[in-house]
Amino acid sequence: MPISGVLMQANARPGRLAIVTTVIRWKDRCIPSLPSTRAWGSRSGRSQDAGTVSVHVVLLACKTSIAGTSMKLGFIGTGALTAAIVTGLNSVAASDISVLLSPRSKDIAAGLASRYPNVRVAADNQEVLDDCDTVMLAVRPQIAREVLRDLRFRRDHHVVSLIAIVSREDIAALTAPAEQVTKALPMPMIAHGLGATIVYPPNPDTAAFFGKLGKVIEVEKPGEFDALSVATATYASYFKYLDTIHTWLKDHGVAEAKARDYIASLFKALGNAPETLPDADFTHLAQDYATRGGINEQILRELTERKVFEVFAESLDGVHRRILAS
Repeated sequence: MPISGVLMQANARPGRLAIVTTVIRWKDRCIPSLPSTRAWGSRSGRSQDAGTVSVHVVLLACKTSIAGTSMKLGFIGTGALTAAIVTGLNSVAASDISVLLSPRSKDIAAGLASRYPNVRVAADNQEVLDDCDTVMLAVRPQIAREVLRDLRFRRDHHVVSLIAIVSREDIAALTAPAEQVTKALPMPMIAHGLGATIVYPPNPDTAAFFGKLGKVIEVEKPGEFDALSVATATYASYFKYLDTIHTWLKDHGVAEAKARDYIASLFKALGNAPETLPDADFTHLAQDYATRGGINEQILRELTERKVFEVFAESLDGVHRRILAS
């Protein structure tokens, strides 16, 4: 057989993954292959025909060099959401992902780079594109077009837009000739593996990436993604609601820390109710807690009479219109 080979392995154990490098000899020429990852199994101590082993491993190396290489992830925009994603990645030991940050928000970028060895800060946004294959866009929507229009994207870039109110079509136009453009909207609590990320259109790579950090909800229709995006506009008002309760408790003699701990525990428990009662919709949950003649019923009735929830729904409509007009 004109092909012979030398097989070198590192950390090969039964049932474990082994890092394999092969050297192929073809008519007295040595051609090293790239390192690859393979399932070594129980065969690690078994001798095999050199030519057979070499050909088998080389084919595997070619396959994994396409589908299994480490991700080079870049961020255009380095704000709170970028920090949350990078923190979440490193909390699940995803050290095979190298991260390159744009220099915007220098304090955040420098802090992440000093904290995690797989994170670097680029000199400018173009360096992020030149050095990365997956690029996440995390700039404010007001400046997105200004930031993106002068950048040179490649056809093989996978662009993931985290910009809620700029359409996928607009992002695709701004990042041409990139052929793969996805929208995703994670929560800041992704840093702690909590919350869900919505993804449009369904994309296995994007879903797998965010699946490491929490729940993923893939949607097939842009209108569905836009509607779900509106729900993310309620974070601040939710915390203002809690702040109102907190302030009232302090004004009535409850120590600040004690009031905060109680509210946090109370609403964490309430947040689990939909999961513990998966067949109950939110209307029925509200009814279950609004015992006839009780204090929950009183607050709910008074807020309803003052049309608080109608005003809230109108605010949701306003955010939806803003998204559709972008």
